[in-house]
Amino acid sequence: MPSKLSSRSSLIILVALLLAVLFLTASRLHNASPAFSHLVEDWSYRPSASSSEVTPTKDAVHDGIPPQGPLHAPTGSKPVKINDVSPPNPAIQAFCSHDLDLLRQKDLGLTQKVLYTRRCVRPVYKSTTDPSVLANVTDDPFFTSTVTIDLQSSDSCVAGTKPPPCEPLTLHVPPAYPDPTDSHYRHFLFGVASTYDRVESSLPVFKHWMANTGARIVFVITDARRNDRPLDLDALRKKYRAEGMRAEVISPQWTSPLPRKNNLHPNPDDPMPTEQLHFLMIRDMLHFVAHPSVEDTLGEDDEIFPEVHWLGILDDDTFFPHLHPVSKALSKYNHSQPLYLGALSDNFHALQDWGYIAFGGAGVFLSVPLAQQLNPLLETCLAETDISSGDGMLAACVYAKTTAKLTLIPGLWQHDIRGDPAGVFEGGRGRPMLSLHHWKSWYHAPVREMAGVVKVCGECFLQRWRFWPPMSVVDDDGSLRGREAAGQGTPDAVVLTNGWSVSVYQRGSLAEGFDLDWTEATFDSAPGDGRYDFTYGPFRRRMEEHEKKSYRLALVDGPKEVEPEGTETASKGGWGSSKKAEGKRKFRQIYVHKAKEEGGMDEVVELMWEV
Repeated sequence: MPSKLSSRSSLIILVALLLAVLFLTASRLHNASPAFSHLVEDWSYRPSASSSEVTPTKDAVHDGIPPQGPLHAPTGSKPVKINDVSPPNPAIQAFCSHDLDLLRQKDLGLTQKVLYTRRCVRPVYKSTTDPSVLANVTDDPFFTSTVTIDLQSSDSCVAGTKPPPCEPLTLHVPPAYPDPTDSHYRHFLFGVASTYDRVESSLPVFKHWMANTGARIVFVITDARRNDRPLDLDALRKKYRAEGMRAEVISPQWTSPLPRKNNLHPNPDDPMPTEQLHFLMIRDMLHFVAHPSVEDTLGEDDEIFPEVHWLGILDDDTFFPHLHPVSKALSKYNHSQPLYLGALSDNFHALQDWGYIAFGGAGVFLSVPLAQQLNPLLETCLAETDISSGDGMLAACVYAKTTAKLTLIPGLWQHDIRGDPAGVFEGGRGRPMLSLHHWKSWYHAPVREMAGVVKVCGECFLQRWRFWPPMSVVDDDGSLRGREAAGQGTPDAVVLTNGWSVSVYQRGSLAEGFDLDWTEATFDSAPGDGRYDFTYGPFRRRMEEHEKKSYRLALVDGPKEVEPEGTETASKGGWGSSKKAEGKRKFRQIYVHKAKEEGGMDEVVELMWEV
């Protein structure tokens, strides 16, 4: 009896051991197989440079690529040998070390998870391209792949993962502007009368269009003679010069108001009005134009500008996207003659109030001969008029003392608009845009970032393309891609306004006869009482939020040289080819749509221009 029990016990133990071995083997096979997609509940691409964990991406699973390394590698584990896994993907390294950091910038204020779309723009340069025409892109939907990115995830960017898709997008654009040199625009001398603080804070914006161009600028600091605090004008001058701008920063020649028609005996203790300094600045600017009498008065570091053809009188919020089209427009006129060039207001009520004058925010240009005619008459002109604005004083003096008349320059914009300027930027009647104004007061726009694209394709700034509704796109595994994959539905159209927005017109929003070349009434008083009809009409109604989703430009980066030879770049199927990108640069635009609901996800569109 005891011997039988011993044999039965041995058999039970043997069977138990065999079952345990089978269970452990099945468990390991189960966890190692890429077919068990339920291990990843969210197909988000969730990169980070701080952890050694790996989570397969949606694309990786669809392509049948198993995740490399353990799903939950312990913190502080030793590096995996090169023979154990494939080497890190250069494209994923580039995305994790640069692109992801752009999205994490605090200024963007993005939600932790974002819906992310990226296209690699391949510009085709054609001199016959008309950037004012709304071009149709019929063979390529704008949203081809939309994925979810967790910006705060601890998952790592290592071998076996892939960056979000960046499928090519071909756009026809005008040629790039010539690269400026330090002597390219020496025929321009600009002048601005403003306070010390405003001039100092405006440096980055002036740098965009002035740095290393050869153009000069004179800043007349209106509060330079204040007694409550010292102002270091030389330090401000050096700041501008350190950024490649030929700037002069000076005190006003006048310390108190000059007699006016309506104020013959001003209080000498009152500060000099900025409006008068704006007008009198002509004399300050001529001081730096070469002539025999000025050379003996120059300081050791002062310069004379013998090549100056045009004096450009600006407001401190006048912005030029680039000097090339401005120079080209003015080259049609004989600078050796007395000429007065500028633009009217786009607000008809302003014309009724101020008359036929060159409005200062758009930029006023005087030929040197005309400025020299006006110079000895400046005080007389002030005494004979009661006009309060600097540009109005200038027009009155020109008309009363010379034979010059205003010549209008298309493309200089006063932008006397308030509220949301989208209708102007996205419409067909705001081009060409040689200058813009009021961008940090009457309305708000990131003009420096907006105009960054001029370094890539010149007149393509605010160029527009319409993308027609896409066909249903299905991957090999049967899953949808693009906006349908993100639950967005199929829009009537997507319009890219280069440097300003991506507008998604939802299904049914574009009724028959709805014209995208008409100006959308987004800003105040449009169409209203007709004050903007002449400039921007005809108008179409403002779209409701459920009809139009807007992604506004929030950030740009570059242009920068691409990664070293051998770096993977985009191919028709997304990133992954070994194509070399020698001699190319990348310029990134980040467009953002902020979530409207609590707990929602922001949406990001990145356009990466490869030039």
